[in-house]
Amino acid sequence: MIPTESYNCYEYFKNNTAAFGDYDAAIHFGHRIKRSALLSDIDRLAAYFKSAGLRRGDVYTVFLPTCVQSFVAFYALNKIGVIANIVHPLTPPELLKETMDAVGSKGVMLMDLLAKPYVDMLNFHNVPCVVCSNSDYVSPAAHPAFRGYELFASHASSGIKNALSYRAVIHRCPPSDGVHNNGSDIAVYLHGGGTTGKSKTIKLSSKALNELAYKTGKVEHHNTPGVECSMIVLPLFHAFGLGVSMHFSMCEGFCCIPVARFKPRKANELMREYKISFIVGVPNMYKKMFEQKNFEGKHLRNLELLFSGGDIVTEQFLDMFNSTIAKWGGKGRLFRGYGLTEVSSVCCANTYADFKRNSVGKPFYGMRVEIWDKDKKRLPANTVGEIAVSGSTLMEGYLNEPTSGVYTDDSGVRWVLTGDL
Repeated sequence: MIPTESYNCYEYFKNNTAAFGDYDAAIHFGHRIKRSALLSDIDRLAAYFKSAGLRRGDVYTVFLPTCVQSFVAFYALNKIGVIANIVHPLTPPELLKETMDAVGSKGVMLMDLLAKPYVDMLNFHNVPCVVCSNSDYVSPAAHPAFRGYELFASHASSGIKNALSYRAVIHRCPPSDGVHNNGSDIAVYLHGGGTTGKSKTIKLSSKALNELAYKTGKVEHHNTPGVECSMIVLPLFHAFGLGVSMHFSMCEGFCCIPVARFKPRKANELMREYKISFIVGVPNMYKKMFEQKNFEGKHLRNLELLFSGGDIVTEQFLDMFNSTIAKWGGKGRLFRGYGLTEVSSVCCANTYADFKRNSVGKPFYGMRVEIWDKDKKRLPANTVGEIAVSGSTLMEGYLNEPTSGVYTDDSGVRWVLTGDL
């Protein structure tokens, strides 16, 4: 993977994959989407956003499940320097409006099948909307059936007054130029509990997300672009989902398979159907997949690298999971990692090269992890204290709280105090 330089996320994806040819970049309901087609849609959506008056530093809300349109939206907004405010797509209407107001969002992208509860709020405040549909990315043969169901099941979304369809805006404007080498700009707002448990809006730059992708690429894995697949289950409002599952996978040239709604049996079916070698998830997701009767089979040989984070995963489960992969001739393994949104998600993990049982592994390339006392002094090994993290993936801070979240030491090094012991 190329060095991050000062690229924004759009540039980093485009430049990383330029030499791979026109490979299959994504699969949606069985329909394969080429890199050229995906980039064309990103460029055209970016051009539409510019024509709608969005400018560098503005904010726009992505209110979508894990889907191709959410990928396109993130990179299109990033191309023109607009901050993507990514929000859980089942957030109640009042809280969605409150979140949008807090960040100054100038519009929202949402899915037609999920739009009904939000129509009144969107109309009352005259929020500009782009409405997406599953039929936006299906084969021509499947389109009539998908569209027919959507018209029946999501007729409420047609009641949004200030709305255009995703397909309409994609074809409205020809591609235009974006912002270049603005990696230090804020790329995304993510909403989390903060290191103190109080709800915060976390600001991540393109540079931080690109550095995360670059560091993940240092883990020993060699992907054949467009052949090996990444199953993207984690949502993009989750830093692990955005930074590793989606952005790393896109930059590495995986064929990305978004899963809008996780169902363990269906996830196993996807592994049987496609050559899935890379998965990022939480422990409960892997446990549910493992419990299904269709988990085992020769398809497990395709698995190469799997990460688990966000919660505790036991050594006993890791042993059972990995021994089952090995039983079917696979060499892949599920590894435990550690991180938090304030450092763009994962900052250390076990890998093939550096593995230790009952640990979260070593820090990623270029990251520093230390244990501090209450006076922010480093403690010796095997001493209980607060985990402090430093490196190029750190957040820029919390929105409207310029002095909180990041500590700068006497040497000018920036740290995040995680609140974890």
